[in-house]
Amino acid sequence: MCAASSGQRQSCRLLFVYGTLMPTATSELGRAERQLLAAGATVLGPASIQGRLYDLGGYPGLVTGLGEDVEGEVLSLADPDATWSWLDAYEGIGSAEGQPTDAYTRKIVGVRPRAGPTATQHAWAYIYTGPMDGLIPLSVRRWVAA
Repeated sequence: MCAASSGQRQSCRLLFVYGTLMPTATSELGRAERQLLAAGATVLGPASIQGRLYDLGGYPGLVTGLGEDVEGEVLSLADPDATWSWLDAYEGIGSAEGQPTDAYTRKIVGVRPRAGPTATQHAWAYIYTGPMDGLIPLSVRRWVAA
């Protein structure tokens, strides 16, 4: 179980993915990271989160709390700490000095599994926190690479 409390936050193994990291994604962007996730995670199945996807040019950014359902997948990570070390870097978290500020943050969010228990579960997700000026909302609930 993942929760926002500090003890459970540290032990959370669940990750909600909605873009280039989804196991079904076919884009070249994220291919190596999908392979790493496939080797170090178990796909638990489809789920959704309240939010909206925005076009960031070849990949989506998720902004939460906007009243729509965004579809993705929930993964269970075998070694979360090892995964965060490379996955945070892929998502641009902790950018080097002099680089633009982080456009994403990793946080615990409520997700609704499509199968199994109907209650909301909690999982880590990468949430877009960058500038919104000029961004176009995507009209899809589930992102598919172009």
